[in-house]
Amino acid sequence: TPGITCKDCPSGRYLTDAGTLASTHGADTDCLYCPRGREFVDPTSACRVCGAGKFQPTDSTTPGITCKDCPSGRYLTDAGTLASKHGAETDCQYCTLGRYQPYTSRGFCYACPQGKYSRLGHTFCFHCGVGKYAATWASSTCYSCGVGQYNAGTARSVCYGCPAGHYQPLKGKHFCYHCPKGMYQPYIARTF
Repeated sequence: TPGITCKDCPSGRYLTDAGTLASTHGADTDCLYCPRGREFVDPTSACRVCGAGKFQPTDSTTPGITCKDCPSGRYLTDAGTLASKHGAETDCQYCTLGRYQPYTSRGFCYACPQGKYSRLGHTFCFHCGVGKYAATWASSTCYSCGVGQYNAGTARSVCYGCPAGHYQPLKGKHFCYHCPKGMYQPYIARTF
């Protein structure tokens, strides 16, 4: 009929059929909402799968839905290939031991550097305290310096042997004892 034109899909909904099937263009209810794990692009394109570090948990009739960011301390590696991996916040995995993520919407976690450690889902790394060390990247714990050793600083990757004339009989210390008056000790890293 002259003077009758097609209308746009309601805001935030889409219809990808190029007009080949009249039966799919009869009402605004033919315009679709984005399903879980996908976000709205435009009225003529199918919804796209959320990218890495994002999820979309809604299967409802919310128009123009966008993906949400995974929280800091978590990540989601799938880079927009499987909608089923982006359908809930629980799809965002916690950073594993020894790793951290300070930002939202990420597809990976950083490894803690030597001298630091982290626990599950952390947003930062902790410094190893005095008398302790973490020798490797991605440590989940700090270790005590052994007997005959010390570490006076924080965030260290090694312990040091007590110098000649000093000793340390205990683990996890930040100092070495001087040899008592009238005694000497010519070696390093000794317990006495």
